[in-house]
Amino acid sequence: MLRIIFLVIVFTVVNQGSWLSAVQAESAAGTTESCFSTAWPHEHSELTVDPSLHFGRLDNGLRYVLRKNSEPRERTAIYLGILAGSVQERDDQRGLAHFVEHMVFNGSTHFAPGELIDYFQSIGMSFGGDTNALTAYDRTVYKIILPNSARQDLQQGLLVMSDFARGATFDPGEVDRERGVILAEMTARDSADYRAFVAESAFTLRGTRAAERMPIGVMEVLNQAGSEDLRAFYDAWYRPENMILVLVGDFDTAEAEALVQSHFASLHGRGEAPSCPDLGRLAHRDVDAFYHFEPELGSTEVVLETVSGKQPEHDSLELQRRSLYRLLVGRMLNHRLGRLVEDPATVINTAGYYETTLLDRFRIAGVRAKVEAEQWQQGLAETDRVIRQALTYGFTPSEMDRVKRQLLAELDQAVQTSQTRDSVTLATTVLSHLQVDRVMMSPEQERDLYTPMLEAVTAEELATLFQDEWGRGTVLVKVIGATELPLADAPQQILAAYRTLQEAAVAPPEAPEALAFPYLPVPDVGPSPSEQETFGDIGAVRYRFGDELVVTVKRTDFQKETVVVSVQFGQGKKGLPRPGLDLLAAAVVNNSGSGRYRATELQQILAGSSVQFRFQIGEEAFSWEGQALQSDLEKLLQMIQTVLVDQGFRQDAYERAMENFALMYRQLPKSVEGAVRLFLEPFFAGGVPGFGLPDWDVFSQLQLADVVGWLEPSFHHAPLEISVVGDIDPEQVRDLVARYFIGRPVQEMDRLPPTKPRFPAGETLQESVATSIDKAVVRTAWLTEDFWDISRSRRLHVLAAVFEDRLRREVRERLGASYSPGVYSYTSRSYEGYGMVVAEVVAESGRVETVGEAIEAVAASLRNAVIDDAELERAKNPLATSLKQSVRSNRYWLHSVLALSSRHPEQLRWPLTMVDDFAAVTGEEVRTLADRYLVPQRRAVGIVKPAAPVHETSETVLEEALN
Repeated sequence: MLRIIFLVIVFTVVNQGSWLSAVQAESAAGTTESCFSTAWPHEHSELTVDPSLHFGRLDNGLRYVLRKNSEPRERTAIYLGILAGSVQERDDQRGLAHFVEHMVFNGSTHFAPGELIDYFQSIGMSFGGDTNALTAYDRTVYKIILPNSARQDLQQGLLVMSDFARGATFDPGEVDRERGVILAEMTARDSADYRAFVAESAFTLRGTRAAERMPIGVMEVLNQAGSEDLRAFYDAWYRPENMILVLVGDFDTAEAEALVQSHFASLHGRGEAPSCPDLGRLAHRDVDAFYHFEPELGSTEVVLETVSGKQPEHDSLELQRRSLYRLLVGRMLNHRLGRLVEDPATVINTAGYYETTLLDRFRIAGVRAKVEAEQWQQGLAETDRVIRQALTYGFTPSEMDRVKRQLLAELDQAVQTSQTRDSVTLATTVLSHLQVDRVMMSPEQERDLYTPMLEAVTAEELATLFQDEWGRGTVLVKVIGATELPLADAPQQILAAYRTLQEAAVAPPEAPEALAFPYLPVPDVGPSPSEQETFGDIGAVRYRFGDELVVTVKRTDFQKETVVVSVQFGQGKKGLPRPGLDLLAAAVVNNSGSGRYRATELQQILAGSSVQFRFQIGEEAFSWEGQALQSDLEKLLQMIQTVLVDQGFRQDAYERAMENFALMYRQLPKSVEGAVRLFLEPFFAGGVPGFGLPDWDVFSQLQLADVVGWLEPSFHHAPLEISVVGDIDPEQVRDLVARYFIGRPVQEMDRLPPTKPRFPAGETLQESVATSIDKAVVRTAWLTEDFWDISRSRRLHVLAAVFEDRLRREVRERLGASYSPGVYSYTSRSYEGYGMVVAEVVAESGRVETVGEAIEAVAASLRNAVIDDAELERAKNPLATSLKQSVRSNRYWLHSVLALSSRHPEQLRWPLTMVDDFAAVTGEEVRTLADRYLVPQRRAVGIVKPAAPVHETSETVLEEALN
């Protein structure tokens, strides 16, 4: 869908050339005559709703939408939206909306405490993946993705949702238990970035209710909340007239509707309906400044934005026209910012324009730019110049033409791929539209609506729109991060710098030049393959062109008109000569473009197409990865051929990459997450290049010559293996690939012998981090084996799943020490005998010992205790559901089966045995693996803790910002 809806306001930095804005992010909640409306958006709009949606409304006010959809096959997405979130909380309820969201999983009318997750897993749903929830400012959303859509599955899924809606029991013991989980979640989310976000949000939304309503809540309320407090919020806002139910999946619509009515018709609210909260008004001067010192960020963000209040409005043709035109403006500004970031003279490392609307009452738009701490004034000047150039001179015809072509292509692509849209994406989009009182249209309707608008709009109209939108609000100037200014007069200093800029004239922007493409010579017809081989069992065909090129193609109908491509060559990380060079090389290549054109110029060339592509460095090979509509396949191959044969390797791209890495390295040692990359990941591989990050002293010595020396021989001379999957004719692929990729002078590559990682069995590493965040990471790993015994690797995945489920019960449910403990199995494709089962827990620093003991206790239980059938099925069934869905994914066939299959022909047989082999795994096989691998002599432990934790909470940061 073209119209993108954010659930909450987003403050983040955007990579150059990208767009971070939302055409709309709005809510029907607000100061209106009634808090609850059971009308559909299309009932008070001239816009026509998607005819494939079936709408219903029960007598109790609950609204529901049904849509039959066959991808993924047999599955159904059920979403329940409650039109209430943190802004509906009273002062003494801050955090209860989120607390209630947790509690509905912990005991209800039909599911005793502890039963629900077991039930989900038993039918093949993963906790956190297929079932989850979120709480935002103005809504709470529950989702379950059923593995099957038979009547009994729908019935049980709707029973669960009806329990969420009105059946939560709020057992006092469960409340106390879940309180620890929520506090652990608060710990897990706490970071310098989050604290800066909280402080900035409080300033931007000053005067409004949202400024004081972060969904996570405040400690004072969370520590004291009891069952009755949670019940009071639940009864007030969880009412049928305040709910929307959405079902999208492979079901019979009439049968599904009857089940909805049987499960939800009897629901009713309890007590009087609450009054609407007063959302308040923005409290800013005409120009206002914000300063937040957060040295742990390592860099500084300079923000120039405008904020304004607005009146709530129903969806309409005029609203959509304005939203579309704001989108055009945002994209043109981001294209300018992308070119600015590429300029060697700029001090800006990354920058992006964004626009969003919050609660249908507040509009926020602006530019965020990341700079070195001491360069904030220069960064502000460059950011201001981009804004004032647009305000003063508007936009050029070539800029207009580019964004129009982009959007028209996206509208066409949405139509062409509409028949194979994913049910989860559809359900999310439907509910998001309805929650913000917007009409959900089909891709065909959107194309018909927006195309005339795009054809009619002029550059003058967009310039006027931008001037009006920017001039309507308060200008906010923000400096956030490592820049240290005198706290008392920092806002005045920032305002003085901004006002000085306004006194100077601004020159018009330079218009981008017209670009010719393609520019490399290619033959009209390529050579015929020397060999052809068909793999009938998996529906693939391979063409071999001597020693120069191997092409493997699989035609699918999973995504209509869509094709994915991987061009692989060389050794990848397996031949990494110096630590960190893989990260630097990927950044340099992706930001260099080609020898003739910069990266932003290549994106300019692609305007109006569906082509996307990116360079990656894998464990065994380098690769260019791409995706496009079938009609754009030739353009995708042209682009990959260009950046492969005529690679830029630009000095300014190298310098920009090093500046960004310097900012990253400045922040990494000040967070436990960064310390994991710096210390723990290298530790578990014995310091071998390619695992984690080297010290900055090592990384900073890398030069562009190192990148070129490592990559250039493979770019120019390595044999290619190209894999193509999608709605495509294999013979068309064969002919196009032969034209564009035959003729490179292939040579035998020097292959560096891989240095095998050394697992530190029996060792413990503990690192301290200079951070004010009281958070620690405990990672325990056990040495296993490499990837290539596929049966063993599959069983190690099952072992990890059983381990994770037991660890969740122990660390999250019983101890309340961590929000989301995780366990995974990693098995190397490149290094013989190297693999790990890894358990990782994030917790408060004072609970490190407890967590470590819990991890070891669970590992011991797996070695010593029988894994019964019920537990095994809870681990296997979600894996089976995932596998069943993955085999109908182009990405699975591309990356797990076809890619590098000429090197590893056994990959082509794996899909034939995968589902049955996982189903055949026994509890005894899993216990045997645990007994073999999860033993102390194969164990290593890594711990990252704060050196001297300061117990400053986000609540404290919020209070400081509000004051």
